[in-house]
Amino acid sequence: MNSDKKTYKISAGRQITTSEAPTPVKDWLEEGKRLFGPDPLDWRFVCPICGRVYTAREHKEAGSDGPNKAYLECIGRYLEAGSFDPRKGNENGCDWCAYGLFGTAGKGRLVEAEDGCVVDVFQFAEAGHE
Repeated sequence: MNSDKKTYKISAGRQITTSEAPTPVKDWLEEGKRLFGPDPLDWRFVCPICGRVYTAREHKEAGSDGPNKAYLECIGRYLEAGSFDPRKGNENGCDWCAYGLFGTAGKGRLVEAEDGCVVDVFQFAEAGHE
């Protein structure tokens, strides 16, 4: 691992300092295809806060406006179940988003677009992870 840390500006002026280099978007897209097939609606993501695993298709069917939200917002935002709080019995709710104040809370990954913009995104769920 490279011990040199670099600071990246990401959403809403937020910054992240890490020794991990962002994944080029081309490589990230290829990884999604390798793990889940060519249709991005079949790609599976995991929320860094509640741990819920869902496909981009399920995300869209829940009410999002397309697959590009699935790696940025928990599906719980569209299920209108409120905030994630297992202590109160609300394990289905979650309103977390990667572009919020705390990003992916250190549990996501950085992807660098072709224009150099860096985005904090949810991790792919492991293939076969339910």
